[in-house]
Amino acid sequence: MARLQILELPEVVVGSVSETPFVLVIDQCEGVTLDLVEAIESHWKRVGEQIGARGTLIFMETVDIPANDSTAYLGSEGAGQQEQT
Repeated sequence: MARLQILELPEVVVGSVSETPFVLVIDQCEGVTLDLVEAIESHWKRVGEQIGARGTLIFMETVDIPANDSTAYLGSEGAGQQEQT
Protein backbone atom coordinates (compact mmCIF):
# COMPACT_ATOMS: atom_id res chain seq x y z
CA MET A 1 0.00 0.00 0.00
CA ALA A 2 1.26 3.44 -0.84
CA ARG A 3 2.45 5.76 1.91
CA LEU A 4 1.76 9.51 1.95
CA GLN A 5 4.23 12.01 3.36
CA ILE A 6 4.60 15.77 3.44
CA LEU A 7 7.91 17.45 2.66
CA GLU A 8 7.84 21.00 3.98
CA LEU A 9 9.69 23.60 1.95
CA PRO A 10 11.23 26.79 3.36
CA GLU A 11 8.71 29.28 4.72
CA VAL A 12 7.67 32.10 2.41
CA VAL A 13 6.98 35.50 4.01
CA VAL A 14 5.37 38.33 2.07
CA GLY A 15 4.68 41.33 4.25
CA SER A 16 2.75 40.10 7.28
CA VAL A 17 1.60 36.89 5.57
CA SER A 18 3.60 33.70 5.92
CA GLU A 19 3.12 30.35 4.21
CA THR A 20 4.82 26.98 4.54
CA PRO A 21 4.73 25.42 1.09
CA PHE A 22 4.97 21.67 0.82
CA VAL A 23 5.36 18.78 -1.59
CA LEU A 24 3.20 15.67 -1.43
CA VAL A 25 5.41 12.56 -1.47
CA ILE A 26 3.91 9.16 -2.26
CA ASP A 27 6.20 6.16 -1.89
CA GLN A 28 6.00 2.39 -1.55
CA CYS A 29 3.88 2.08 -4.70
CA GLU A 30 5.14 -1.46 -5.23
CA GLY A 31 3.30 -3.87 -7.46
CA VAL A 32 2.13 -1.21 -9.89
CA THR A 33 2.11 -2.39 -13.47
CA LEU A 34 3.25 -0.13 -16.29
CA ASP A 35 -0.26 0.24 -17.68
CA LEU A 36 -1.39 1.74 -14.34
CA VAL A 37 1.48 4.18 -13.85
CA GLU A 38 -0.09 7.01 -15.86
CA ALA A 39 -3.46 6.70 -14.09
CA ILE A 40 -1.79 6.62 -10.66
CA GLU A 41 0.39 9.64 -11.44
CA SER A 42 -2.62 11.57 -12.71
CA HIS A 43 -4.65 10.71 -9.59
CA TRP A 44 -1.97 11.73 -7.06
CA LYS A 45 -1.07 14.92 -8.94
CA ARG A 46 -4.75 15.89 -8.87
CA VAL A 47 -4.89 15.19 -5.11
CA GLY A 48 -1.75 17.30 -4.61
CA GLU A 49 -3.28 20.21 -6.49
CA GLN A 50 -6.50 19.97 -4.47
CA ILE A 51 -4.66 20.18 -1.13
CA GLY A 52 -2.36 23.02 -2.24
CA ALA A 53 0.88 21.10 -2.71
CA ARG A 54 3.58 22.82 -4.75
CA GLY A 55 4.34 19.49 -6.38
CA THR A 56 3.84 15.75 -6.15
CA LEU A 57 6.61 13.15 -6.10
CA ILE A 58 5.79 9.48 -6.66
CA PHE A 59 8.23 6.63 -5.97
CA MET A 60 7.96 2.86 -6.23
CA GLU A 61 10.53 2.36 -3.46
CA THR A 62 10.63 3.70 0.10
CA VAL A 63 11.77 7.30 0.49
CA ASP A 64 12.59 8.42 4.01
CA ILE A 65 12.14 12.08 4.84
CA PRO A 66 14.21 12.84 7.98
CA ALA A 67 11.80 15.53 9.18
CA ASN A 68 9.01 12.92 9.26
CA ASP A 69 11.00 10.39 11.30
CA SER A 70 9.15 9.54 14.52
CA THR A 71 11.14 6.44 15.50
CA ALA A 72 12.78 8.32 18.37
CA TYR A 73 9.37 8.41 20.05
CA LEU A 74 8.54 4.74 19.53
CA GLY A 75 11.21 3.23 21.79
CA SER A 76 11.30 5.80 24.57
CA GLU A 77 10.37 4.65 28.05
CA GLY A 78 6.93 5.69 29.07
CA ALA A 79 5.86 6.61 25.54
CA GLY A 80 2.10 6.62 25.49
CA GLN A 81 1.88 5.98 29.26
CA GLN A 82 0.79 8.43 31.87
CA GLU A 83 3.05 9.17 34.79
CA GLN A 84 1.99 7.29 37.92
CA THR A 85 2.27 8.86 41.37
